[in-house]
Amino acid sequence: MVSEGSRAARKFTFKEQREYEEIDEMIAGVERELQGVSERINAARTDFELLQQLTNTQGLLEARLEELLERWTYLNELAEEIQKSRETVRSD
Repeated sequence: MVSEGSRAARKFTFKEQREYEEIDEMIAGVERELQGVSERINAARTDFELLQQLTNTQGLLEARLEELLERWTYLNELAEEIQKSRETVRSD
């Protein structure tokens, strides 16, 4: 029987670690893009074709932002789990 303290600590994969380090900037970048599209939408009030294109772009960016936020949540929960696991191993 393996005790809780003797289990190996969970670690990020290389890809997860890199993504964890970069995801805040990725989210900020998409938010900046959304802001720019929103400003362009406000400026293009009478150009229906441009408004349609910008609205489509806005929808894609919002979907991307949602994906990134879900991934951010997962990675942060994983980071907390890893930290707790390390603390448990150290205290044994």
